[in-house]
Amino acid sequence: GIIQEINNFAETVTVEFDERKI
Repeated sequence: GIIQEINNFAETVTVEFDERKI
């Protein structure tokens, strides 16, 4: 559903941010 897509998007953004931070 839409909530699932939002959660996946937020998770992807968080992962990308963490990778840049390292």
